[in-house]
Amino acid sequence: MINQRITKLRQLMKERGIDLYIIPTSDFHQSEYVGSYFEARHYMSGFSGSAGTLIVRQEEAYLWTDGRYFIQAEKELAGSCIQLMKMRTPGVPTIKEYIEKYPASISLINKENGGHGSGINVGSEKAVGKYLKVLDADDWFLTENIPQFIKALENTDADVVLTPHHTINISNGEVKSWRCFPPQFDRIYTMDEVMSQWKNFDRSLTFHGITYRTDFYKTEGIKLSEKVFYEDHEYATFPCSKAKSILPLDLFIYEYRIGDVTQSVSAENQLKRIGHTETVLKRMTAEGKSFSGAAALYCAKKTHLLLLSFLVTSLLCDKNRKAGRKRADEMMDFMNKEYHEVYEMSRKHCKILKTLNRLHIGLTGYNKILNSKLYNKVRHNKSFD
Repeated sequence: MINQRITKLRQLMKERGIDLYIIPTSDFHQSEYVGSYFEARHYMSGFSGSAGTLIVRQEEAYLWTDGRYFIQAEKELAGSCIQLMKMRTPGVPTIKEYIEKYPASISLINKENGGHGSGINVGSEKAVGKYLKVLDADDWFLTENIPQFIKALENTDADVVLTPHHTINISNGEVKSWRCFPPQFDRIYTMDEVMSQWKNFDRSLTFHGITYRTDFYKTEGIKLSEKVFYEDHEYATFPCSKAKSILPLDLFIYEYRIGDVTQSVSAENQLKRIGHTETVLKRMTAEGKSFSGAAALYCAKKTHLLLLSFLVTSLLCDKNRKAGRKRADEMMDFMNKEYHEVYEMSRKHCKILKTLNRLHIGLTGYNKILNSKLYNKVRHNKSFD
C-alpha cells in the first residue's frame, strides 16, 4: 500500500515538473502533535511516530527521524521503498545537507520562527530569480499553468504581474474565481491607469494575485511586520503602490485554501487576533501618509479594505456587542485623525455595520445581505450620512 502511494506521488510529481517533495510531520502552525487531517507523513510512509520528515524523489525516498523512533521506524518502514535516515548518526546527512545536493529543486532556510512576515523577509532577501512569488504552506499552485507563466515572466520586465486565483473552501467544496477584468490582458498598465479603473483590477491586487519583479521588490527595501498575523496586506500594499508597470495575465496560478477553523482568516481567529489587525492598520496608516498621487490612493484603498475587515470582525463577530462597538469607534476616531481619506471611505460602511450590531445580526446574516440591492441602496443614500 505504501509503495503504491509513493508510486502515485511520483507520477504526479513527474506530470507537474516536481523534482523533490517534502512531507513534514507538523501542520501549518508547526505543531508536533497534529490532528488526523494533517497526518500526511504517516499516510505516505506508514511511520506513526510524532517526529519525522519524508522526502521523495523519482529515484529514492527517505524518512528522517530521531533516536526515540529508530526501532519503531525500522519496523514500520519494513517492506516499503522508503529508507530510514537516523538523525545525528555519523555519516547520515541532515535534511538541509541532503536538499543542498539538489540546488535546482529547492533551497531550505533554517531560521528562528518570526512569523509569516519574517519568512517572507528572509526568503525575499535570498531570492535570486527574476520574479518573486510567495506560496503559503496550506495553499498550492496550479502547476500545469507554471510553464506558460514562466514564459510570460521571461518576456516581461513589469514591476508587478497580476494573475487570477481560486478560493477552495474545504468545508463545502465551493470553488470561487477571483480575477481582474482589464480592458486588455498581456499589456502594461501604469498605476495611474490601474487606479482610474480600480474595480477592473482590485480582485487580483492581493497577496495571492501579485508576483513581484525581484529587483524591484528588493530596491524598495520593504520589511514586513514580524510576529503578527495579517501582514500579507502590507505585502500587497507597500511595494505594489510604487510600481511603475503592472502586467495582468489571464492565467490562474494560485489556489487559496479556506474554510478551516484553524486558519488565521477564520472569523474566530480574526477576533482572537484583532490586535494584530490593528497593528497592521496603524503601520499602513503611517506608511500611506508618506505617499502621493496614484500610490497614495492605492494605499488608501488597501487600508480601507483592511479597516472594513476590522470593523466586520469587531461589530459582527464579537458576542460582546458593546465591546465591539467601542473597539470600532476607537479605530474610526483614530482614522479620522490620522488618515481622514480612509475614514471617509469607510464611514458609511461603519454606520451600517453598527446598525446590524445593534440588531444582533451576525456574520452569516451580513454575508446574505452584503450584495443585496437594499445594502447598496443604503450605502449610496446621502440621507444615511
